[in-house]
Amino acid sequence: MSIFNNQFLDKCRSTSDNPADQFIQQNFETLINKTKLKQNLDDLHDNAHFLKFQDSYPNSALLKDFSDMPSWANQKKMNMGSAFFVRFAEPIMNLLGLLSLPYCYAAADGARVLSMSERIKTNPKNRFSETAAFVWDVMAPNAFESTGKGLSGILKVRLIHASIRFYINQTNSWNQEWGLPLNQEDMAGTNLSFSLITLRGLRKMGFVISYEEQDAYIHLWNVIGYFLGLNEQLLPKNGLDANALENSIRQRQFKYSEHGSQLSNQLIDFMISNADKKVSRKDLSGLMRYLLTDEVADLIGIEAINNQTFNPLAIKFFSSLQHLMSSTKSYQYQQSKFQQKIQDVKNPFGLPMALRS
Repeated sequence: MSIFNNQFLDKCRSTSDNPADQFIQQNFETLINKTKLKQNLDDLHDNAHFLKFQDSYPNSALLKDFSDMPSWANQKKMNMGSAFFVRFAEPIMNLLGLLSLPYCYAAADGARVLSMSERIKTNPKNRFSETAAFVWDVMAPNAFESTGKGLSGILKVRLIHASIRFYINQTNSWNQEWGLPLNQEDMAGTNLSFSLITLRGLRKMGFVISYEEQDAYIHLWNVIGYFLGLNEQLLPKNGLDANALENSIRQRQFKYSEHGSQLSNQLIDFMISNADKKVSRKDLSGLMRYLLTDEVADLIGIEAINNQTFNPLAIKFFSSLQHLMSSTKSYQYQQSKFQQKIQDVKNPFGLPMALRS
């Protein structure tokens, strides 16, 4: 029997991230402590600043061993996972907006948290840009070294999650039948959306991915998930485990919700309004439905289109051409191009060439 059964995952829904929650609880007790924490986080630009941040909180259980790599981490696989990202950087960033984020919105109770936090509603550009920048930081070849930004970026995200839980719990609007806000099951589903679901999307766009590449990419996201506070039992050991976990979460959590529909349509509006060249809502919705499947797209309110007007083979062809043009470029080159896109186009994801032409 799979460990990803209802009994296990029900327990995960009632568990969040105690070390991070305790840290936020302690530092939100007074306005002085909260202000100090905000300043310290603003000064946490990269891993080199982590020790200074850690020294500011000498008694923190969260920070004590935070930067210690898990014993099972395989540096060779991590390097291969990073190299895989560099090789497919542009289509992966395309898929972040077209597939990974809307996939998360299909989990109704998880989408409820995102909607309640209102970070997407009030400033979508900042919210999506933060997510895109986070992916770049954790995918860097030196992400977990003193010269990288992976650990500092992960810590910030982990504390943002704990802050959201803190504020939601201050209200009387949360029903415990939904599980804890940003619980372990929802966190696991999000981690899969950036690893397994991205790999599926690349294959649907026509890319050939080896088992070794898949294994390395999932392993790298396991390391990231570990630092984000995920229960190690929710870190899949291989592709079979990843598929089993994804299937269990999808069967349990995916259902239609107004929150998921609103979030997905806000995302589509954002991508259309910030595209570097005009793209129709019909074409964008068609591509998202192709990547997500009609079943999932229906759950998040992405409009159906006439299948005869959408040709996925064109996406595959142009994506393959896109890959041939960029696969030999370095991480630094790819990141620089991403930063330029943020500055010029204000769209952190970009769109595939087939939709831009």
